[in-house]
Amino acid sequence: QQPPPPPQKSTSAPNPTQPQNNHQQTSNQPKTCQLPTPLIQPNTPLPPPLPKPTYSFYQRVLPKTLTSFTSLEGKTRFAQSLQSKHAESYFPLSQQFLTQMDPAYCGISTLVLVLNALAMDPNVRWRGGWRWYGDESMLLERCCLEEERVRREGITLEEFGGLARCQGVNLVVKRPLESDGCDDVSLNDEGMVVKSTMQSEFYGIDEFRRDIIMSVQMPPRTRWDDDEDENDNDNDEAVSIIPSKHSRPEDDGDRTNIDSHNGGGYFLVTSFARYALHQTGDGH
Repeated sequence: QQPPPPPQKSTSAPNPTQPQNNHQQTSNQPKTCQLPTPLIQPNTPLPPPLPKPTYSFYQRVLPKTLTSFTSLEGKTRFAQSLQSKHAESYFPLSQQFLTQMDPAYCGISTLVLVLNALAMDPNVRWRGGWRWYGDESMLLERCCLEEERVRREGITLEEFGGLARCQGVNLVVKRPLESDGCDDVSLNDEGMVVKSTMQSEFYGIDEFRRDIIMSVQMPPRTRWDDDEDENDNDNDEAVSIIPSKHSRPEDDGDRTNIDSHNGGGYFLVTSFARYALHQTGDGH
């Protein structure tokens, strides 16, 4: 008997109408920054490696100056926020919560959470046929920031903004007046503002508090919210109460920090120093 013929090799061109699994195919491709000003200048050396820890620990005790979310006081405050419509942004964000894969990934993990809460389509496959920001590698594999660089030093607030803009997010970076010792202060109708820099503006504490209130009251709307509203109206014709996040309070200035291009409202992302709250670590 003759041996069976060897199997024929076949090739097929990808369907241009189908999204490609770029998440699994970009590891060997050069990373180029699509921003006018690169997040990291070419040929910038990596920071030195982090020193190896000399001890380990499991969790840390919450400082007495802070309130635990699961404590009686924390639950009471949360219930009050729900009743006063000051926890509207909690639900879209908590649905997308994820734990960061590395201690230095706080900025990257936060952006992944926000992108999913905004219902942003990454236009590349994560697993199987699903297009989704599944983890931090979805950003790092398509970004000009090396993964090792982020692991060693994290990202700055400006780099966070650049990454968000690369994904199609409208974003405004605001810094407090106290940073950089700014003395050239001018007043506007909303608060104290100094001259803008190329990447951020400086605002006073009153502006920050107003941003917090508006962000928790009015998160960005997505097309999923609109679909759910239509289903609710179809199932119950007696529904006449409009949720507070549908309302558009009178706008008293530009409050947009992070929002999607397809709806109103915004999410607020804050970078702070842990040591100021007597926590372990520094920038977060």
